Amino acid sequence: MNWYRRFKFAQMMGLFHGEFWIDDSGTAMSADGDTDNMGHEAYVIDMILSKYGLGYESDNVDVGSSEGLEDYVRNNFEECVEALVSTGEWSEEDGEMAVIQPRDYAPSGQEWMDEAINDISLSSLLSYNGASEDEINMVCHNGDARLFAMKNWGWKRLEGLRVETWLLTPKDMKTISYGLYDAYGEEIPSEDENGDDLEIGVFVHSNQSFTHMTYADLESGSVQQKIDPITPATQDAYQNAVNEIDRPSNSYYKDWN
Repeated sequence: MNWYRRFKFAQMMGLFHGEFWIDDSGTAMSADGDTDNMGHEAYVIDMILSKYGLGYESDNVDVGSSEGLEDYVRNNFEECVEALVSTGEWSEEDGEMAVIQPRDYAPSGQEWMDEAINDISLSSLLSYNGASEDEINMVCHNGDARLFAMKNWGWKRLEGLRVETWLLTPKDMKTISYGLYDAYGEEIPSEDENGDDLEIGVFVHSNQSFTHMTYADLESGSVQQKIDPITPATQDAYQNAVNEIDRPSNSYYKDWN
């Protein structure tokens, strides 16, 4: 084996680390929870909250924490009252009374404020703003937010040179190639250390299959790739490897097994 080729290949492969989301436009977003404090699930939660005006940038309040939710109620009292009434947690009469009472006048106004802070929940606010049940579940850590984003938004999960996607259509292939380029630039080699085509592993969740493709294949979006269904034993081995390599250290992965 050519020692120089092996050296250069090892050098280049050292660049392909970290974890990313690739959105449906092919933009890569760093999602390494250990270094960026924003893992894959955190991105999904933030996107859903922002969609309904509840993201941090909307009010400079982290509604995902109890303290942040309390601040949100204080800053958006009437909206929170409407949310409590619309979800049936408060009666219409209580809602009207809470709004009529002067909020800065103790004890009556403060009592209504305290009641709202005690009764409001993030799911109530999301439901009031029109979020779907699935979106609410993702924010409340009831399900796999990563699969949700891949299936509903067309996002791809990238770790090194391994990609996860819900589908693998020609459009998905091109999106993956754009994301690889955006994440790693022009450093993706066409050959491995043996001089063979460098292949990128792609796991397709919709049919539980795994395939290897070159960057050129993905970029063309027209290769008739062969995808073999994964056997239960192979799937178990794959999942065990993911659990060991990708075990998150941040608090967003509440559903991690």
